[in-house]
Formats: sequence, structure tokens, C-alpha cells
Amino acid sequence: MSYPVRFGRGQTAVILTLALPSLIAMIAFGTDIGVLYFNWLQLQKSADAAVLAGAVYLPANPAVAINAADFFARQSGLKASEITSTGVGADDRTLTISISRKVRLLTSVLGFGAPQVAVNATAVVVGAHWPGGADTRFIEASVDVQMHQITAFIA
Repeated sequence: MSYPVRFGRGQTAVILTLALPSLIAMIAFGTDIGVLYFNWLQLQKSADAAVLAGAVYLPANPAVAINAADFFARQSGLKASEITSTGVGADDRTLTISISRKVRLLTSVLGFGAPQVAVNATAVVVGAHWPGGADTRFIEASVDVQMHQITAFIA
């Protein structure tokens, strides 16, 4: 025995109308997280390559090391304005570069603004100066990499 459905018409449209905005928002937030991660990864790789390229000139030429790090950072696709700072430590054996980038996200239409993705990489030159004047330098294979906290969704 079947009963006629009296109030069943239009329920799907109401449920879809209520669920669709939250589904679109979840897709937008997931996409934004992917965009943030992609930009962080690109900046981190560029920073690592830049400090390793510049550390070759340490400890003899700190100015050349800074210029080389900045040059290789720009060669890897960074803008000069994205390089926050490049510096050599007091002992002329460490080279540090800081890079930041503003990222446009899908959720910026909701007024969240453009977050800043920032990375920091440091290379340390270790080695010994032999009495004969020969300089054996080694750059640590593991680059000391630190990530600044992503200030996501803050203008």
C-alpha cells in the first residue's frame, strides 16, 4: 500500500540551497591552503638554494656572498621586493636570507585580506684552516631552515 507524498515537493531544492554555500566555502578554503603551501614551498626552495650558492664565498668574501645569494634568489623566480633581508653572521661563516610574499587567496572576497608567507634559511660554513694556507671549507648539508608563522587571513 502506497501513501501519497503531500509535502515532498521542493525539499531537494531547499536542502541544496542550504548546503551549497558551505560546500563552496570548504572548496575555497581547501584551495587556499594548497595555494599557501605551494607558495611556502617555492619560497623555501629558493631560500635554500640562495644561501647555499652564497655560502661558497664565505668566509673570505662576505659582500660577494650576500650579492650571490640575492642574485640566485632572483634567478629562482623571486622578485627583488620579496627578499626581506640577507646577512652574514659576525663570524663570517653563516649566511641567512629572509623572504616574504603576499599571497592572493580565493577567500579574500570575504574580507580576509592577503596573508604574508615568510621563510628563513641559514647556511653554515664549517671547515679548518690548515697551517700551509690551504682552506678546506664544507657547507653543512643540512641547511638550518626555519619557517615564520604564516599569518593567514590577517590583512
